[in-house]
Amino acid sequence: MRKDDSMIFDRIKILDEDFIVRDNMYVVTEGTQITYVGSEKPEFKDQEIISGKGKFLMPAFYNTHCHLPMTLMRGYGEGVPLQRWLHEKIYPFEAKFTPEAKYWGAKLGAIELMKSGCVSLTDMYFHLVAYGKGIHEAGLKANLCNGVVSFDDNASYYTDRSYFDILELLDWTESLDDDRIKGDASAHSEYANKSERPIVEVAEFAAERGLIIHVHVSETKSEQMECKSRRGGLTPVQYFEKCGFFRSQVLAAHCVWLEEGDVEI
Repeated sequence: MRKDDSMIFDRIKILDEDFIVRDNMYVVTEGTQITYVGSEKPEFKDQEIISGKGKFLMPAFYNTHCHLPMTLMRGYGEGVPLQRWLHEKIYPFEAKFTPEAKYWGAKLGAIELMKSGCVSLTDMYFHLVAYGKGIHEAGLKANLCNGVVSFDDNASYYTDRSYFDILELLDWTESLDDDRIKGDASAHSEYANKSERPIVEVAEFAAERGLIIHVHVSETKSEQMECKSRRGGLTPVQYFEKCGFFRSQVLAAHCVWLEEGDVEI
């Protein structure tokens, strides 16, 4: 929606902020904002008028963790356990995944999200500008990041492609005439980073730039147990706390196998 767009939904059924269904309501939007919701008919000026007959208006859905361009891989390696799926199927596929493919995958995924009433997403992937352009052109909102993956003892976030990818995205978003696309900091997961250094550096970068951190956490029981074995008894959540993640806002994806101390953190 352009900032100068204005619409009136005329006598429409709505679900309000208290989850109460109300009939014959008026809703006015100006630019990117809803400026009026009520039963009294507002003044009609030059707004586009949308009849509410047979329509239902409700708060939208938000997808807080997905990998949208992977819509193009749907069903690939289906039924394979997570680690085999990643290493035998997805990582080799993604090594050949071009920026143009991300752009079109994002658009295809965006169509599916919008058809289900979703207006915004938080995503972890790569080639972020190409991906961001597809999302922006589709009209959605998104927080995008590229999670660092490193299996080298001497690895650094500041020399990794994920760091330069997010810098490129942050520069590109400054050129937009709206704020629908935002950049986040990210580490893929505890298990995808052998050394502690990149994890600590992601935490530092997020704190310095005021960014949210997006990370996979405790998706499987084996991830939880193997982390405790590797990190001196620490769970992934406890390990990330040690590395400084929770100085920033954190979007922790999955969290299937959390323990009591993890929930408290």
